[in-house]
Amino acid sequence: MQKISHCPLHKTIGIFIPIFLLLYFWLPPIAIGNYLSFKFQITDLLLPFILYYLLIRPNVWQESKRAVFIGSSIAIYIAFTILINPGAHTLNNFFECYDVLKLTCYFLFIKCYFRVEKINLWVDIACLFLLVFNVFHFFNIFDFNHTIMPIYSDSENTYLLFFGVDPWGAPWAKRMIGTMSNPNLNAILFLFFFIWYAPCPQWGWKKALFFLLVTSAILLCQSRSGIIICIILFIINYFFAKIPYRELLIQLGSIAAFIGIGFLGYHLMNINKEPSNKYNSPIGYVLTLTHTDLRDDPSLNQRFATWHNMIQEIKERPLFGHSPNKQVLSIQKIYPDNEYISISYKYGLIGLLLYLLFFTLPIIHTLKEARQSQEAKMLLLCSLLFAMAAITSEPIQNHRTALLYIIMLALFYGKRTSYHLEMKHNNN
Repeated sequence: MQKISHCPLHKTIGIFIPIFLLLYFWLPPIAIGNYLSFKFQITDLLLPFILYYLLIRPNVWQESKRAVFIGSSIAIYIAFTILINPGAHTLNNFFECYDVLKLTCYFLFIKCYFRVEKINLWVDIACLFLLVFNVFHFFNIFDFNHTIMPIYSDSENTYLLFFGVDPWGAPWAKRMIGTMSNPNLNAILFLFFFIWYAPCPQWGWKKALFFLLVTSAILLCQSRSGIIICIILFIINYFFAKIPYRELLIQLGSIAAFIGIGFLGYHLMNINKEPSNKYNSPIGYVLTLTHTDLRDDPSLNQRFATWHNMIQEIKERPLFGHSPNKQVLSIQKIYPDNEYISISYKYGLIGLLLYLLFFTLPIIHTLKEARQSQEAKMLLLCSLLFAMAAITSEPIQNHRTALLYIIMLALFYGKRTSYHLEMKHNNN
């Protein structure tokens, strides 16, 4: 194994890793002054430290030449789509190149320094904070939604403005948005922890408890796509987990009992409500999956209309797309809510192909190892999570959720690189 060079600050990496993890999960976007129209993400503010730790790591670029090449190529391709589209030459569009290069640096950093066993404690602490934060938000403890939540969300966020009420002030479902400002993205965040604590052989009480709590959080986010993805990942996890039959029955029985108690409590809370108001409950929005004809769902119909219009525009420039085109999308208030269509619109079929490889290659690499390696199974499940979530949202183009996938990618490929280096060292 290679050693880090002797630099005055190289020992601080042990302190920086937990700081990075906790700030990433906890800190809201930061506005600096009143003159900038955007807010800084914590990943922007920590980037100089990330670059420093990469520079003091010997041969980091040589060990990850493929990742550097892929990241640089994608950034160059995005710049190319901007340059060939008249009217798209704005600085705001070129920030997409910066975002790709930034995520590449984070991939290299996590790949070099993070290992599952070393960050478990800090992931637990981050998850516990998020659970407590979301409980305060859901129940509006100490007027939380008026004092703290606006720091994490825009003042015009409809999910926060109409939390628990409809536009006319009548009671309606609470869709938990947490630190992500959006219930679907909040569900993806908790699905990351769902994968982290998923059932496995010798599933300890701590992992089981966290798993049940994050599953409850996913339900309270009231993301219908999130619930469906959660069920699919739960089934796939058991296929790869290699859990002994007796232990499997105990785990499934415990989970079923927890779900049963939860639904019993829900029933008791709503037993005295009028039938017309039963779905105006804390989880009423999710229950629309069981009683609503989705063809009449206004949210889905609006998305279908947007997708149809964007597909027509994709046909105009099918190969290289229209570029990020942020200004046009913002002015016209176009929200694709489908990353496959969004990528095709922005970067054409070539961009869509690159995007699909982002999921398919890790899935291919992890399929054979998922039953033997925890990192492989987590990356496989996370790849499927993001591939499915991309049908109704844009998780890779979101700063916060994209890094979740980068973490899983880096943990798997980092362990694989360490193994190959160790084997090479032993052979020599």
